[in-house]
Amino acid sequence: MGLLCLGRRALTAFALGTLLVVCVAAGASTARSESSERGPSPAAQVAVGKCSTSMLSVWIEKPEGNGALGSRYFYVQFTNLSGRACTLRGAPGVSAVSLSGGRLGAPAAHAAIHGPTQLLGSHATVSSLLKIAVPGVFPSCHPRLAAGLRIYPPNQRTSKVVPLPVQTCPQPFMFVSEVQPSKQVEYP
Repeated sequence: MGLLCLGRRALTAFALGTLLVVCVAAGASTARSESSERGPSPAAQVAVGKCSTSMLSVWIEKPEGNGALGSRYFYVQFTNLSGRACTLRGAPGVSAVSLSGGRLGAPAAHAAIHGPTQLLGSHATVSSLLKIAVPGVFPSCHPRLAAGLRIYPPNQRTSKVVPLPVQTCPQPFMFVSEVQPSKQVEYP
């Protein structure tokens, strides 16, 4: 009888131990899942390098109903085509340019605050909101037509020119936000 009780106790202990291992494993799996939904840890972001201009496709998206109270709005999109992850943080540099590439008017202003670093996996896209004031808002503006925008990805010294005819003014007439998460671009 004592041996039978010892057997039941051992079996109970074994069952409880197995249950504990299964619960711990399930908790670890859930923790990994929740961690991946929040994004990579700051340590993981440090291990990934900054996105260089050559790694990115830069393009402009014009949202529906993009005009309001003397301004037009656009999204400056940055898509990582390098095949490896990289990061962007801050606001891009934006200025209007002529056909020959010369700057027209003042470059875009941006806030001095810095948001979180954005991690771009392969084919991931982030965007900045670009506000362009309509030249009629400035009474002293003598508008000139620009052929496009010269865009410097955040913290980069090389740029890309994106065709976008816009009216420019000598005084500041553009504002650009920091990069923020964007929808994924679907490729055919």
